[in-house]
Amino acid sequence: MPYRIPDRERRDLTPEEVLSDATGEVAARLSVPIGSERFVMFSLICLAGLFGIFLRVVWLSVVHHDVHAQIAENNRLRSRFLAPNRGLLFDRFGRQLVENIPTYDLLIESSELPADASLRDQEARALAEVLSATGSGDVSRIRAQFDAAEQRSLLVAEDLPSPVAISFAARHDEFDGVVLAMAPRRFYGDAEALYHILGSVGRASEADLTAGYRMSDFVGKSGIEASYETLLRGTGGLEQTEVTAKGEEVRLLSRKEAQDGEHLVLAIDADMQRVAYEALQGALKKFRAPGGAVVAVDPRDGSIRALVSAPSIDANRMAGRLSPQEYQDILADPRHPFFNRAIAARYPAGSTIKPFMGAAALAEGIVTPNTIIEDRGAISVPSVYDPSVVYTFRGYATLGPVDIFSAIARSSDIYFYIVGGGFGSIKGLGIERIAAHLDRFGFGKISGIAIGGEEAGLVPTSAYKEAVKGEPWRIGDTYNVSIGQGDMGVTPLQLALATAAIANGGTLWQPRLVDRTVDGQYQTLRDYAPIVADPEVASSAIVAVIRKAMRQTVTNGTARLLGELPVAAAAKTGTAQTGKLTDPFNALVTVFAPYENPEIALAIVVEKAGEGNEVAVPIARDILMEYFKES
Repeated sequence: MPYRIPDRERRDLTPEEVLSDATGEVAARLSVPIGSERFVMFSLICLAGLFGIFLRVVWLSVVHHDVHAQIAENNRLRSRFLAPNRGLLFDRFGRQLVENIPTYDLLIESSELPADASLRDQEARALAEVLSATGSGDVSRIRAQFDAAEQRSLLVAEDLPSPVAISFAARHDEFDGVVLAMAPRRFYGDAEALYHILGSVGRASEADLTAGYRMSDFVGKSGIEASYETLLRGTGGLEQTEVTAKGEEVRLLSRKEAQDGEHLVLAIDADMQRVAYEALQGALKKFRAPGGAVVAVDPRDGSIRALVSAPSIDANRMAGRLSPQEYQDILADPRHPFFNRAIAARYPAGSTIKPFMGAAALAEGIVTPNTIIEDRGAISVPSVYDPSVVYTFRGYATLGPVDIFSAIARSSDIYFYIVGGGFGSIKGLGIERIAAHLDRFGFGKISGIAIGGEEAGLVPTSAYKEAVKGEPWRIGDTYNVSIGQGDMGVTPLQLALATAAIANGGTLWQPRLVDRTVDGQYQTLRDYAPIVADPEVASSAIVAVIRKAMRQTVTNGTARLLGELPVAAAAKTGTAQTGKLTDPFNALVTVFAPYENPEIALAIVVEKAGEGNEVAVPIARDILMEYFKES
């Protein structure tokens, strides 16, 4: 119970009484006297506190002066990133292939968020009101994002509807640390037909953010968009304004304009790309084939006029934000639409390898243009280990006497078994010389096309078989490679480039996808000159023989349907085994036209669809009929 002065003792004290008797009755009634020890302790505590304050002042104002001065300056300034426009893509005739569609995102800028928790709560509620129409106006989610945004930027909402963006802009004074950022979204015309060339863009990943991108940035993820990201991206600008303590803008201090990305003029023909895609899709549906590819090359400089892989993906779908489940569904699709068959699928070449085998045999003197070989439909070879064991290698038909022209035109297996592996008096090339010549034509190695994912294919050798399978090379292996079977695998791109080398007289080009870059006024900024991979894959005399043989394939061989074209064409069909003899065959054809002055070379593969002359040749006819329709 608190001490209470009795009424009888209660009276007013004068200052004189207090001062005159500090140890008397009055002092006793006021307080207990302070001892000297307590006084010393209290003084030391005060001195220690003052010294601590002094040290803190020195630490902040002297040691960390520059840091805190910068923080103060930043609190006075507001920086706004100015996004550049991503460079556009055009085809060889200047037809625009993509657009940048203006959209808006909301970003959290952590450095400008209010520090006070109650102010953050208030701002989160206001932002939830603005976003309520989008279905993302969850206060707790927004508040959690505010806390998660420490030391970085975060995306609150993307691709805002115009009314929502306008609503936020009208109330922007209510928000510190939340900014409206323009994020141009990519829109592709012919989105499926062009996907495997152009690729797509996507939101910046964690790795992209580390490399200097912002959360609202779109980054090239595949195709041309990824390969030429540095040029297409452009350079961001920066605007700095002075603001009051309440965040109100006072004046513009500086502005560095964004530099838009460069526009790319591609070598492709958008019309040919579309026609090729539609023709291939029609064949896949008709023959219930799982996939295929078409590659068109200009033999004069290696320019890629069309590069189609089917099935494909809608590039506009990829440019959005796929959910993890949607992405997994695409990955799980057994047709593998992400897979660029044109540059990465390793197909058995089948009989489309025969023109290049013929060039090798002529170059090595195994045969001459006049050499006749009897095609009896099969050859029998005894085992080198046990002569009593005889292996029989059959052709698809008995063709009788053939030379190199009719062997290519009518696709004699027996002729190429013999020139490849030898039989009777003809020694044959042998696998090492076969590999060396096919290497000259670009098989078994990367071509250098300017999009990612290219595969080298395979030309097997004895060393390869020993290393991979632990088995010795046998004559049967050479026979199989000689007709494009066995372990041999080529890409449609390789077939098109090698065919272009025959068409132009012997020059193998590096594939060329980009012709030049231009500015906003379509003025050239940089050129991409054609690059020769090999100036002479075979002599002009040998190439002339192979060209003539491929022409006969159209006039009286397996590709007569191409005789309907308004120009003369040369071709080689192929039907390749894909496993067991009972399995469906891959259908192939290679073509170049016009015969005298070639300007286009094609390679077409349709998986597990049947005979090359029945499946692939009609596709080639439709593509070239459209291409030469004005000739």
